Amino acid sequence: GQIPDNYYPKIKSVSVINTNGNVKIEWTHSHDPNLTEYEIFRMDPGDLLPSKSIGTVASNINYFTDVTVNANNNIYGYRVVAKIPPDEPWGSEIHKTMLLSVTVDICDDVMYFTWTPYDGWKEDGSGVDYYQFIKFATFKTSKSAGISCDTTYWDETTIPKDTTYYWIRAINSDDNNIYAISNPILLINPIPLSPDYINADFAIIERENQLRLQFSIDTSSETTEYKLIREQGDKKETIWEDSLFTSHTIIYIDNEIDETKEYKYYVDAYKCNEIIKNIESSYANNIVLSHNIDGSTIELNWNDFDAWANENNNFNIYRAIDDNDFELISSTSEFDFDEDARQISLELNGGISGVNRDSIISISKIHYYIETINSENDTCLSNQIHVVPDSPPNLPTAIITSDPNNNKFSPNFLFLPKEYKMVIYDKGGSKVWWTDNPKESWTGYSNITNEIVSDGIYFYIIKRTDQEGNKKKPEHGIVHVLSSNVN
Repeated sequence: GQIPDNYYPKIKSVSVINTNGNVKIEWTHSHDPNLTEYEIFRMDPGDLLPSKSIGTVASNINYFTDVTVNANNNIYGYRVVAKIPPDEPWGSEIHKTMLLSVTVDICDDVMYFTWTPYDGWKEDGSGVDYYQFIKFATFKTSKSAGISCDTTYWDETTIPKDTTYYWIRAINSDDNNIYAISNPILLINPIPLSPDYINADFAIIERENQLRLQFSIDTSSETTEYKLIREQGDKKETIWEDSLFTSHTIIYIDNEIDETKEYKYYVDAYKCNEIIKNIESSYANNIVLSHNIDGSTIELNWNDFDAWANENNNFNIYRAIDDNDFELISSTSEFDFDEDARQISLELNGGISGVNRDSIISISKIHYYIETINSENDTCLSNQIHVVPDSPPNLPTAIITSDPNNNKFSPNFLFLPKEYKMVIYDKGGSKVWWTDNPKESWTGYSNITNEIVSDGIYFYIIKRTDQEGNKKKPEHGIVHVLSSNVN
């Protein structure tokens, strides 16, 4: 026979009951005398029907709370089934949660609320009669008048200064004014004062002509837009802007710099296209390392990171030989600075193994960079400089061919030339000896006769290139050859 209508359970409401997005389902009881229990099924986003069983309750219970979802962000559908063994179970219609969202327009001082329609109460053809917009703040609740069941938006014309909850009620007046509730929206002091800080954290030259910098900012403010400004000399330009920015840090990689020049960066905060004047960003800048070479000494010079100008910063100097790894060679614990000076002089060969009178170092390049660290262990890195080492020959003025301790005429280079040639001439301009080996010494023998030359004055010319093939100015001079020591 025909199944009585009251054998089917009917969902009264599906409501989001807290800020966690948990959902409570309530229904009217089935009057089937063989009822044993109710089973609740859920339809997740993307599902076509409520096919996931989420729990059962005894036959005398007419509600269930789903604590496994967050309906603040998604819509869920529910169906309640009355289990009547051995007969087929009687199932309710499907009801879906409402999803309330808001857009805050600070500039026009208005909030735009929208929600999805309540999908329920269709068993008897009634559906939603009207909606109510509910606001709760400082223990006071206000309700709007009835909003048409065909309307799913509400404009709140004043942004609150206090913590406020908002939600929507869908009401069915045909069934004793039962209602369903949307997810709540909580606004916690949405417009406090202007940003408290915009701080430059660090700037790092990561690779050639590429700078990574970071700013910490206070985003819980009335700021509607941030702009990152770059200055170099008289040129100022906006290189990044965002009106939807919600993070507490701005990380930006600038690929359009010349790392040998100093650039300054700062952030401007805007409210409704007008700059907020009561806050100033600290400056970020790249650390530019430069150098001068005087013989075997290199002088390194660099600038401060502006945001740390008033701090006691530590400076570390790193060096790499050719393609080897960088190593720390000096730090502020090892030398003192003048109050405004950021420079240090170092020996090019300092700490490099194998430096002595009888060995020459074969090095193509020496690389340096500066690391500066503040009291909070933030780190900035300078550009790298690349030095092609070179040193003029250090030559004796005389040799004594009979003295094994003083019979060598050799250039004693600190750094090995890539190409090299030394020629010895007699007073008549004839070649006496020559070599293309910078480690080879002249001991007074002639390449022509293979005998020791006569005492007298001889002339030398040295031609060479550095390890990158750059030609150096030829060195020339005289050397006295003596067969014995003259007192």
